[in-house]
Amino acid sequence: MFFKFLCFDIKNGILRPWKKLLLAGSMLILFFLFHFLLVYDGNQSLDAQGEAGITFTAGDLIASVLAGMAPFDPASNEVFLFPGIWLLFFLFLCFAVLLYPVENLNGIGQTMLMLSQKRWIWWLSKCGWCALFVLIYFAGFYFLAVLFSLLSGGELTLNISEYLPGILGGRGEFRNPPWHMIPFLIAAPVTTYSLVLAQMTLTLWVRPIFAYLISCVYWLASSYFLSPLLTGNYVMLVRSGVLLHDGLETLDGVLVAVVLCLFCVSIGCWRISRMDILTFE
Repeated sequence: MFFKFLCFDIKNGILRPWKKLLLAGSMLILFFLFHFLLVYDGNQSLDAQGEAGITFTAGDLIASVLAGMAPFDPASNEVFLFPGIWLLFFLFLCFAVLLYPVENLNGIGQTMLMLSQKRWIWWLSKCGWCALFVLIYFAGFYFLAVLFSLLSGGELTLNISEYLPGILGGRGEFRNPPWHMIPFLIAAPVTTYSLVLAQMTLTLWVRPIFAYLISCVYWLASSYFLSPLLTGNYVMLVRSGVLLHDGLETLDGVLVAVVLCLFCVSIGCWRISRMDILTFE
């Protein structure tokens, strides 16, 4: 029964709203193009000075989106540069998965729940659907970065170029290159999924718009402040131990994400088993 529910969710929650993924891909290409133009402009300046140009990599393109910014420090004289690209990348994902579970529960999902007589199966199916959506979102992101790098003359490697920290604007003591991105790239979708799942769980209590606003505030707080409780920090490269000696450890973020996922799955099963689905809005 679970796999029937999941197949239904894949068809109606991923394949049917393909335009959302297409829009996300278009947005990412614009982000990559912006980084490409930064490198191109820098190479023009270097060429005018008689110095060798720099070449970006697929890892640079990924890092340019997931970089974020150093945390806000009111005592610092440095201007806090708002991480708009980083924030938009994650808030678009949160919005893309916002409405489907509630719309399903207000529509054919009610009939499916009554026929199955096991409400927790419906919830587990939505958790599986959400995981697949996040995985496809990130896999498409990584694939587009490699493809853009291939077509625009970049290097097909996930290594980060040494010029990038100067653009990212991180603070602290950077580790010596090369910087190994693979653990971070694996952990990023896991950590992100936990926060998206938490938003989906909230929609069992509050309207989707309020759940999304709570997500926006949480991600916004993560962009300003450095705290292990703000798990959005774990998917911000310039605050990660990948680059900084005193950065947040990727494994810690994964462990926090796993605990949050288990909590959301459990409390969601409890909630859906007791709520009145006929009057749910």
